[in-house]
Amino acid sequence: MKCKARAFTLIELLVVIAVIAVLIGLLLPALGKSRESGRAIKCRANMSQFGLAAVSYAMDYKDRVWPVAPRLANGDRDQNQPGFPYFVANWARLVVNGEAQPGYLYSYVSNAHVVGECPTNKRGAADGSVRSNMWASQTGVDFDYTMLDETEGCRLGWQGYCLMAPPASANTPTLAPAYLNPGLATPVVYLQNLPIFFEESTWFYNGADYRDGMFGNVDQLSTRHSRAGHMSFLDGSVAMIKPASDAQERAASANSDFIGNDLYVNTRALNSTWFAISDRTGRWGLPQPYGWVNNPR
Repeated sequence: MKCKARAFTLIELLVVIAVIAVLIGLLLPALGKSRESGRAIKCRANMSQFGLAAVSYAMDYKDRVWPVAPRLANGDRDQNQPGFPYFVANWARLVVNGEAQPGYLYSYVSNAHVVGECPTNKRGAADGSVRSNMWASQTGVDFDYTMLDETEGCRLGWQGYCLMAPPASANTPTLAPAYLNPGLATPVVYLQNLPIFFEESTWFYNGADYRDGMFGNVDQLSTRHSRAGHMSFLDGSVAMIKPASDAQERAASANSDFIGNDLYVNTRALNSTWFAISDRTGRWGLPQPYGWVNNPR
């Protein structure tokens, strides 16, 4: 005698559906984190190519990192080139006889305009706007990565120290050794080497009005990768850095957010005077010639 197969009741079907829904709910966040982890790895690889390109250029040109912009006979940057200060970073774009040409980076990185895109941000502008860029295509920003311009002229094998001071700590030309007291409520962060490229925040400032391809002053590191962003260094390494932040990238907070003005360097000893890297000429009128970072003072 054959037995008839028992059909599922409505309640049993609903229970199965509910279990499946719970499993999907548990798996989706994990899948999302996995995808973001993959994007962060690709972003890190992009940053590595940018940093190694600067090193490769230096190996070809007397062991010095490429200049950011043309300089006059007295050492000042030439501000008469077309479009100054936008697109002034020569690593990205050169102006030869009035015509725009690919910058130094293109000689060392294939498809540099693609490598310059963070897979998470995809060169998106903070306000969602798009415009024609230097490759005759439409994007929000030209690069998700920009260069700390004060590292121009830095020699390979640079021997020194670099740190990130707590936000709004001083923002002065120098930082006294006493400020490095580990007992401070917010200690300084020592970097592994001299940073060259930063995964810059599209909010502060890598957008329509700030297209210079440089990092510093009040620019901020992006926190798009789990509240962290990448830096590439002179020694060819890359690190994901979680900067001081109020966890609200869209809002500027002078007392909470790391900015370019918080970067200090010295080439003597950890307990010696530290010198602000960024925008010394603009903020305090102090001379900062090509290669200044080799012997800051």
